[in-house]
Amino acid sequence: MNLEEQIRFYCPNFPSEKLKVSRLDQIDFKNMERGVLFIFATWSGSSVVSFKLLCDALMSAGERTSFPLYVVDIDEINSESFKQNWSHSLNGNGETMWIKGGTLVAFDIGYTDKRDRVLQNSDMLRERIALLKSP
Repeated sequence: MNLEEQIRFYCPNFPSEKLKVSRLDQIDFKNMERGVLFIFATWSGSSVVSFKLLCDALMSAGERTSFPLYVVDIDEINSESFKQNWSHSLNGNGETMWIKGGTLVAFDIGYTDKRDRVLQNSDMLRERIALLKSP
């Protein structure tokens, strides 16, 4: 299964026009009004679980059509360049960038704890969604 097939498998009900598998260098952050960028590591259980949790949160919040969800393969990212540009490291935990008005407004290091257990508190995802929805 290639990356796009995996993404569709893990997030089957998300509208295809809003779910975009892309390369990091092809995303125009400066002109993005609102959007979520998920950095997917196919080899990481934390990343897979975090992606499913993000999709579920967006779907249950009724946000599936409000803003795009970009998915980028971590293996296609130069980690040193990423750290220089965004001041964050990538570890394959399902890092998620929340963009509003062309600016990074939040950076999450996945949605599971270090032992790959799902975080019990989903308030963070609700807060992030509310942040993007706010004027």
